[in-house]
Amino acid sequence: AQSLNLQIEGEERTTIHRTSGTGENRRDHYYTSNCTILKLDTPLANFGHGCIKPGQYEFPFISTLPSNIPPTMRENDFESHCEVRYSIGAHLVQPGGAGGLFSSITKSWLRASPKELNIIGKPQPAGVIAGGIKLPPETESINYCCCFNRGTMTLESELERAILSPGDAANVFLRCRNDSTTPAFGVQAHLRETITWRAGGHQETKSRLIGQQFLSADSCPELSPLMRLPQKYFGDASYNPLGDALNRSQRRNLSFFVSR
Repeated sequence: AQSLNLQIEGEERTTIHRTSGTGENRRDHYYTSNCTILKLDTPLANFGHGCIKPGQYEFPFISTLPSNIPPTMRENDFESHCEVRYSIGAHLVQPGGAGGLFSSITKSWLRASPKELNIIGKPQPAGVIAGGIKLPPETESINYCCCFNRGTMTLESELERAILSPGDAANVFLRCRNDSTTPAFGVQAHLRETITWRAGGHQETKSRLIGQQFLSADSCPELSPLMRLPQKYFGDASYNPLGDALNRSQRRNLSFFVSR
């Protein structure tokens, strides 16, 4: 043998399942796509004379992986699925011909079975994590029987961090206002993870709930209904309920925990 090599491979795989026809004419169609993320083949030990003496050997090693590779993951939706997987293995390289294409030959019977390698996502730099996602204020008209206006309700929200990892806590800041004669029971915030994958011109999406929090109207006085609509709601096009509503409301915080 010429050398003992360490091999680390990473691959992204997607499969999308579709059907056509019904009954006996039903057909299953599978669309797949594979993409190599990482392929490392590094010598752990070189054998000068091409010969390994009988015995038992250990070859400790340290290998640095690229910082921009995605972590191990898998998601499925029935028979459609996507995954990022890594494996690690070792093989012996035998010297071959004098040069060119056959300068080294790897014999399959000299290759150890690769083992699955779990890659954990690298923590993001503090400057990146500090950035948040701010959603602009939205105002909805509250109508009765489609045409009788009962005023408006306004909501503004902001997610403290744009990047979350398992085990992190996430804060959502809210400002809301009820400028209508209709009571509101509270504000409910949902934090969801959505994964989209593609193959063969098709697309699949899977969404799951990470966490939800409810802010009761009892602890949020600004959600109390008005006894009557202000006169300026009628015939005054210059009135801006969005700006007035949020200027008088308090910024509130809801906390989420991202499970591992």
